[in-house]
Amino acid sequence: MKTSDVVIFDLDDTLYFEKKYVESGYRNIANICAEFLKKPDQDFYSLLMEVFSSERRGKEFNVLLDKYPALKQEFSVEKLIEIYRKHEPEIDLNAGARDLFEQLLKDGVRLGLITDGFFVSQKNKIKALSLDNWFTKIIATDFFGKDYWKPDSRSFSMMEEEFGKNDNARYWYIGDNPEKDFIAPNLKGWNTVRYRNPEQIRFSLNPPSQLHESKYEADSYTNIFKLISNNYDY
Repeated sequence: MKTSDVVIFDLDDTLYFEKKYVESGYRNIANICAEFLKKPDQDFYSLLMEVFSSERRGKEFNVLLDKYPALKQEFSVEKLIEIYRKHEPEIDLNAGARDLFEQLLKDGVRLGLITDGFFVSQKNKIKALSLDNWFTKIIATDFFGKDYWKPDSRSFSMMEEEFGKNDNARYWYIGDNPEKDFIAPNLKGWNTVRYRNPEQIRFSLNPPSQLHESKYEADSYTNIFKLISNNYDY
């Protein structure tokens, strides 16, 4: 096997299911509201998840404040968003993710992570998932500014600088979102894999164009490993 093999992962809905982060954040908000109004936290949590699962997604905190106007004495939509983004999430890696990391590392593959999202949120997710245990290089693009978010290519170029770029280097990017994840690595000639699972928020999303399409799709971490290992030179 060549030592130049590099696999870069996306984070949200690729290594853990994003809905679990939403649930964690809404549990935190519900607990705060329950303490403020002396009501059961489940009342607030159920409302937030109901809106999240509806066509009103994105308006969860507006609906919450409209239903419980007494909360407006202490909270605004902006304040609730800030609390949500800064909370320390109770999340875990999807089943099989650790095994995939260990298999790749055992075979000499080098691992990296590129993730979009507000920096404080991504930092807290990375800490909660202990991703420093596996990844040589982690880039939370928002650290550099929102214009670095995918599909911007600069974070991918940083990975090439970190791991080296030559004729023998084989780069893979594993993501979930066909709207933005695969454009930059496709243009760079990387192998791109869309991990697809019905639990993902964007599971049914179709690529807007051929450039947005991943080269491969996989429905499990086992199949991701098989896909990568079948392309190794032994």
